[in-house]
Formats: sequence, C-alpha cells, structure tokens
Amino acid sequence: MTDTNTSHRSFSGNPARYRRITLVFPLVFNLVLYLGMVAIIWGVQGEDWILGWKPLLSLVLMSAFYIRVAYPWIMGLDARFGKGSGWKLESQSIKLPERR
Repeated sequence: MTDTNTSHRSFSGNPARYRRITLVFPLVFNLVLYLGMVAIIWGVQGEDWILGWKPLLSLVLMSAFYIRVAYPWIMGLDARFGKGSGWKLESQSIKLPERR
C-alpha cells in the first residue's frame, strides 16, 4: 500500500542546467540590487560614490562568490533529493596496470 499523504518534490535537472542557473541568477540578482541602490543613493540623495569602482568591485566579488558556492550546493541537492532523469550515464572502460 502506498502512502498518498506525503508529498515528495523531486529536484530535477542536469549539470548544464544547474551551471546556467548558477551563472545567470547571481548576476541578475546582484545587478538588480546595485541598480536599486544607484536609484536611491544617486538618484534620490544625489551622492555619486555609488558609481565608483569599489561598489562595482563588491558586486563582481559577491557574484563570483555566489557562483562558486551555489553550483556544488545545487549538485548536492540533486544527489540527495533528485530523481536522476536528466543525467546521462556513459560507460567507460579503463585499463588497469599489469603486474610484473
């Protein structure tokens, strides 16, 4: 008898899709946050320090950090909760070293 009361959502995808997610999401998210800060600080308050190189450098560093952390995290989620339908398993043959 199957239990129909539990809901199990699978985390489906493949490594290429996860790579695309981890490249696009942090760039878009951090860019939206930065543009919002520019609108508030430069547009409303009239301060121009937000247009300098230091805020832009922090934007790039935070995006790079998120990309570095997010891909292994998503791959771990897929390994733990995924169903594996997006993966392609290719057989490989290897030659073991011979004894002398």
